[in-house]
Amino acid sequence: MKKEVNSNSTSGFGVGFLAGAIVGLVAGILLAPRPGGETRQQIREKAGAAVGKIRERVGELREKRSQGQDIVDEEE
Repeated sequence: MKKEVNSNSTSGFGVGFLAGAIVGLVAGILLAPRPGGETRQQIREKAGAAVGKIRERVGELREKRSQGQDIVDEEE
């Protein structure tokens, strides 16, 4: 029997998890003993990388949805 997955709760969990990871990353960077300029540069770099990954994942999910596939987090 196939288990139905509520895509809203699955995507909600993913968004919450991602937001928590980003907040944790920023807090870790801000609490590290570095000069302000280095810290801000590091935040910009990490945020840019995170945004790139998010855009890539959103594109994948949109493509799956347009093909009629279920949108379920897969272990990668």
